[in-house]
Amino acid sequence: MRKLWIGTSGWTYDRWRGVFYPAELPKKSWLSWYDDEIYELLHAHDVALCLSDHHEAPAPWEVTARHVYVRGHGPGGRYRDHYPDTTLRAWARHICKWKRQRRTVFVFFDNDQKSAAPLDAMRVIAMLPTRR
Repeated sequence: MRKLWIGTSGWTYDRWRGVFYPAELPKKSWLSWYDDEIYELLHAHDVALCLSDHHEAPAPWEVTARHVYVRGHGPGGRYRDHYPDTTLRAWARHICKWKRQRRTVFVFFDNDQKSAAPLDAMRVIAMLPTRR
């Protein structure tokens, strides 16, 4: 039977080495277990993969559930700075597509240094079509 190592949505702790993550696996790879077998498992249980852009654990934008969870950590994934318009427009297109698919969409901005997160959230909301 193959071993299955499952991480969390961006949280890693050094004391997890050898207990939760294989001892020989570099820390940068702790959350890089994305493959078809994992996607199938998440789909089967309607569990959303956290679509994260964190600098240590960027995730592919693979939708695995009826709901979508996006977590933005800022350009470069380091909790700071505002996203460029091109990035937020791409996110808005994804959000519109997911809503057309009747998915519930959760988008969290965690680029909170210098209050970038609330402003980026308002910017992406403004890019979405208004409900009538």
